[in-house]
Formats: sequence, structure tokens, C-alpha cells
Amino acid sequence: MLVAIKNKELIARYQNEFKTILSEHLKEEGNYALGHQGDNFEHTVKFNDKIWWSSFDIDDSETSPRFWNGFGLLPFKNTGTQDIVVEINIPHEGINGRVSGIFAKEPGTNDVFILHRGRIGGGRKGIGKDSFKEWYRGSWIQVSEDKKKTCEAILITSIYSENVIPNIYNFVSQVKQFKDEVTGNSLSRQINQDIPLDSPLTFDPEYSGSKKGKRKSTQFRQECNHGIIVNALEKWVRCKYRKKAKISTFNTQLIDLGIQFNDDVIEIYEIKTSFDRQSIYTGIGQLFFHSADNPRIVKNLVLPRIDDNETFSNIFKKLNLKIILYELDSEMKVSFYE
Repeated sequence: MLVAIKNKELIARYQNEFKTILSEHLKEEGNYALGHQGDNFEHTVKFNDKIWWSSFDIDDSETSPRFWNGFGLLPFKNTGTQDIVVEINIPHEGINGRVSGIFAKEPGTNDVFILHRGRIGGGRKGIGKDSFKEWYRGSWIQVSEDKKKTCEAILITSIYSENVIPNIYNFVSQVKQFKDEVTGNSLSRQINQDIPLDSPLTFDPEYSGSKKGKRKSTQFRQECNHGIIVNALEKWVRCKYRKKAKISTFNTQLIDLGIQFNDDVIEIYEIKTSFDRQSIYTGIGQLFFHSADNPRIVKNLVLPRIDDNETFSNIFKKLNLKIILYELDSEMKVSFYE
């Protein structure tokens, strides 16, 4: 389990390292008006061809002292203010639930991750943490705040990852899509049929007893790719079913991807970013649990393509599970193989 960083000096250190790393990747720079109509300010922005970022220190005790990290998407508007899609702000010290960003460290390693509590603002009806959590396809994990308390947050990226910009871009673009869909009253990814989604019986290895705190840092880095993989999978599935006009897709907090045809759930997909036994056992359990009321639902386990993918092939056949393998290249493009 990741542990939230609360020490004032350490938070300042990692914020400075985060700024340095983003500045190295986002090489273009300019001054722009940021915010929204009636409430905007001008500040320096770093950007590439897809995403912009701006940062400064807010040392105001009445509004939670924090490091402000604002993100938006290109292209820039020719006039007016540039829309801030999401803020990943970090409190100066301690735990502050009013500030959405968190730096957290993997015990035993030097890997530091940035996370978001999921409190998506915007001042519009329907935009909030609960609705975003149901819609979002990235990974929510438990973070230890102290010996007795944990919080749930979105795993965005290791700040030291070579994929730090693609991971942040994926998160920011997902927030933008969510806000646009809410505003347009066209919220996607909603299920139209009742299946057992509210049971406390989950099989997430993040919460598996003695395994807490022993998960390898590379696995957390792989888990940061989850949202990218499931979004690519949704496009791949739509292409496969392109001749069926009444196909729709959905996801929930417990189901990575589902397919409906004429309002009937016909397939569910569970994605694992690691090909280890615990991930496989977990995926099998999730698929069978969530299709228990309808055994005709096709169950798909999505796993990374590695050299020994055949190890469990006979068992998968006996369980009547479909296996889809994927590869993620250096540019974060995903390829799938049935």
C-alpha cells in the first residue's frame, strides 16, 4: 500500500522535483489568462502539443496552504481565458481532505506517486466525486494516511516515470470528457441492466491482507496504465461490433468494461496489468462473481502479452474464459490479440 507523504519538507521537495520533471517534458512556455469568465488570472504556462500545466504556491491559511498544479488541454483558445480542466493541488503539510492531490511513497523504494481524491469541481450539476468515480476507468487505490486511517484516491503516475506526461494527459483528458458529457447531458458508460454490483465481495488485490505494503513499485507503475488500456479496449471492442448498431459499452467501479446489446449485458471484461497468479485469481473471481446471475455472459480476461502466456491456457479453456492479450509500446499505444 502506498503511504501518504505528510512531512512539510518532503512535500516541498517532491513538488520541486515534480515541477522540474514536468518542465523538462513540457518545453514550450508562454503567459496566458487561466480560469473562467469572471474569475481568471495570468500566469506562466508550460506545454506541448496536447497538454498545458501551470504551478505556483498558495500560502493562505484561510484557503488551505497548498501547491497549485493546474492542467488543461490544447489547442489554446485564440481569445479569452484558457480553461483549467483539473487541479492536482498538494497541501503544504499533513493530510487535508479539502485539497485533492496527494504525494504518496511506496515503502522500501524511492518511487513517489501523485494521486487525486476524485473531487472534480466545475460548479455544474452532476459534476462531482461520486458520479466521476462511477464513470472513470482508471485505478482507485487505498492510501495509508496514518496507522489507522486510509483514503481512496486515483492513481495517476509515478512522478519519475518515463510516461509521466502520457499518464497525466490520460487523467486530464478523461476529466475533460466527463465534464463535457455531463454538460451535454450525454453521460456515457452507464449500465441499463441490473447485475450484482453492490456486493461488498470485491476481489481487488489492493486490499488483500498480508500483501499490503509488499506490492512491487513496478506493479503500481503498471497500474497507472489501467485507464489507457481500458479506453483502448473499448475502442477495439466497438470496432469488433461495428455492424451491430444497438451495441453500447459501460463500466462501473467494479467492472472494467461491459458490452450491452439491446439492453442485455452480453460480455464483461476484466483487465489486469500484471501476469502473476494473484492477478489471474483475482480476475477469474471478478468475472464469475459479476456474471453469476447470467452464465451466458461472455467472460473476458485481459492480460499483458508475455513469453509464458500459455501457462494457464488449458485452465482458461476449462473455465470457458476468453483471453485477450495486449501490448503497450513506448508511445503508450495499445495492441490487442485474441
